[in-house]
Amino acid sequence: MTQLPKSFRKQCETIAAEKRTELALRIFDPLPAHLLAKRYEAIIRRPDEMNMPEDVVKYFLTDTNWWGILFPFKPPIIVYNPKQTPARFESTIMHELAHLILNHPPERIYFAPDGSFSRDYKSSIEAEAAYLGSCLQIPRRGLLWAVQRGMSNEEIAGHFKSSVDMVIWRQNMVNWKE
Repeated sequence: MTQLPKSFRKQCETIAAEKRTELALRIFDPLPAHLLAKRYEAIIRRPDEMNMPEDVVKYFLTDTNWWGILFPFKPPIIVYNPKQTPARFESTIMHELAHLILNHPPERIYFAPDGSFSRDYKSSIEAEAAYLGSCLQIPRRGLLWAVQRGMSNEEIAGHFKSSVDMVIWRQNMVNWKE
């Protein structure tokens, strides 16, 4: 993963706290992705709920190598892979919302004649969205709250509607001394 500056990581924690405040949530409250999406008027859809060619829809419904795509329309539309777990869904939507929050330029999506697709994106932009998305899902202060209460990784994951892998990733990314 691209190394992100400390100032950016701190900014992400601040954004995560601000979004919870805007939605009348405490820092240790779970932030459901659909609630934050509503705040940004983002529409969340499965591929088969979109007006796309049948072969493209079929590809998206059968391919497992993607999680979500943001279409920066007015209003924005997030298309997600319906085969993911509920925890992965939360992470996917937070990641795509992070692109919106950070005002990232839209990526280019290319559809091949066989219905497959590829994306043109910068790894640094994806790293930023991944980091902010993880902070939105499990903010540092929320993680500290859970650890101080002696919660297991499984309990933390259940509380924040995340995967255990996300909890471990956040634990490894958090500066515990700040």
